[in-house]
Amino acid sequence: MKHVLLMIAMALGPTAGAAQVVACPDAPDHGAGIEALISRLQAAPSEADARVVSDQMWALWTDAPSEQAQAMLDRGMTRRRSFDYLGALEDLNALVAFCPQYA
Repeated sequence: MKHVLLMIAMALGPTAGAAQVVACPDAPDHGAGIEALISRLQAAPSEADARVVSDQMWALWTDAPSEQAQAMLDRGMTRRRSFDYLGALEDLNALVAFCPQYA
């Protein structure tokens, strides 16, 4: 429901008054961190070590540019993990609408 209200507020633009939605900021630049993790991943001595590095990569990839975007992403990922694929799609589509450059 929150993402529906967000999309309505975005469509109304400045006329929404106090309920204005802040534009999505630029996503954090994790390029250097990802490059370092790729090097560590390539040198990982075991699958278990590689999984640790992979988890660290995912932590960077899922670092959304704002609290609002992070909440949408977290909810979508939680729904995906619980096999609520339609709900996840709804949340992640709202994220794409809000932060197309991040998504």
